[in-house]
Amino acid sequence: MMRMLLTAAALAAAVQAPAQTPSPSPTPAAERRQERAPREEVTALVNGKKVVVEYGRPALAGRKMGDLLTKLPADRIWRAGVDQATTLTTETDITLGGKPVPAGKYTVYVHAPANGQYSLILNRDPGVPLKQIFPGAPPEVADALWPRLDGYDEIKDKEVLRVPLRKGKAAEPMERFLIGLAPARGGASSITLTWGDESWTTEIRAAPPVAAAPQPEPEPETVSTVLDGRRVAVEYRRPVLRGRTMTDLLAQLPPDRMWRAGVHRPTTFTTDGDLVIGGRRVPAGRYTLFVHAPETGAYSLVLNSHPDTPERYALVAETEVLRVPMTRGAAGPSQERFVIGLAPPREGTSAMTLAWGEQRWAIDIRPAAPSASSR
Repeated sequence: MMRMLLTAAALAAAVQAPAQTPSPSPTPAAERRQERAPREEVTALVNGKKVVVEYGRPALAGRKMGDLLTKLPADRIWRAGVDQATTLTTETDITLGGKPVPAGKYTVYVHAPANGQYSLILNRDPGVPLKQIFPGAPPEVADALWPRLDGYDEIKDKEVLRVPLRKGKAAEPMERFLIGLAPARGGASSITLTWGDESWTTEIRAAPPVAAAPQPEPEPETVSTVLDGRRVAVEYRRPVLRGRTMTDLLAQLPPDRMWRAGVHRPTTFTTDGDLVIGGRRVPAGRYTLFVHAPETGAYSLVLNSHPDTPERYALVAETEVLRVPMTRGAAGPSQERFVIGLAPPREGTSAMTLAWGEQRWAIDIRPAAPSASSR
């Protein structure tokens, strides 16, 4: 390959009147070299958005790839076409060779070192109007953007990416340089450069969705009540629906359908005296609180003496202290933030309530009678 830059002399020759003195007839290969190279556009749709390459197609015209490579400048950068700058335009963020490329228009180059390990380059520099390089440029191309003639180092700081190309054999020999974009499947395409009997390829993919910025961890909240002189408290962090539904959220529970009844950190239940919760005795202590939320049937309140909430509840199942069904309440106004409540005691009995979205659950709590051993 070679830089294929039209020199001022060549451009001048293109616009001068024919010489009066006949010149020798050119050879067929020379005639092909003098022909104006066609400019073509190839397009692929990546997730419904266009990726377009526009380029000029130089011809081998009897020359060999090895001969052309010897004419590259010292930096071994080729403009991947002929005449006007070769461009890649993408309507959407993509990855090219595994590296991110934001939506936009770029100038395309190829780094073609002597060892054959070629790379594709995208650069933000658009090039310069031909009339700035050659004031006598024909009007039809005077404003067309040409790669810079003063060396790639002048624009290297505007390089967006440089990715290696996989070398292969061309499916069929190409007299004219060809750039192809494969039809996208599942958001993946490829760009292939072919000339002579060689080809170079790399992948194009839709960029992965940008992860939402992590939400700041909410401050812990504590609700408490006093039953017959015994303080009962729940400490938890309150998740938010943010446009989701309870059905969506419950579908994300693990197979054991255990939920930590909060977000980020374990929800804790503390009592400094023995209680009866849902008819079951619970000794004084500090527990981790869970909710078992089966796809069908009643939800259950679960207390566990293990201080953590592992990904698999089975890892702490042996330290479970309590599992009792809760009463499903009537649907109420949608509750954006999950809330746990402890009702003021009436006749020595309180109730723990849990509400999120339109769902409500409740369970009775009362002080336990003194055990026989404590009398």
